[in-house]
Amino acid sequence: MPTLIPRSCLVSNCPTPADRGGRCPEHSRQHRRVRNVDYDERLYRTARWRRLRLQVIQEEPFCSEPDCHRLTDEVHHIVKRADDLNLFFDRANLAGKCRPCHAKYTNRGE
Repeated sequence: MPTLIPRSCLVSNCPTPADRGGRCPEHSRQHRRVRNVDYDERLYRTARWRRLRLQVIQEEPFCSEPDCHRLTDEVHHIVKRADDLNLFFDRANLAGKCRPCHAKYTNRGE
């Protein structure tokens, strides 16, 4: 019986054996991350998101962080949505933040 030779990753110059998707585990994670970013960008361009964002900014004109008195510039998802559209558009999952406070959360991956 012939032995199967493991395929290498689809990403050029990557010597790591591929999993079922054709990429090594590291490049599979990167590929999923890129796909999710593209999906997120499309959601943020919808009219539904723009209306909801405006609603949050109107209801919370100042940053929701304690001891921060700056105006709300951005809207933060409190719980990461993990591909759940209900969480993405859930008003209870959104908080108004100023740009510097929101950057603190996004830089930490929250």
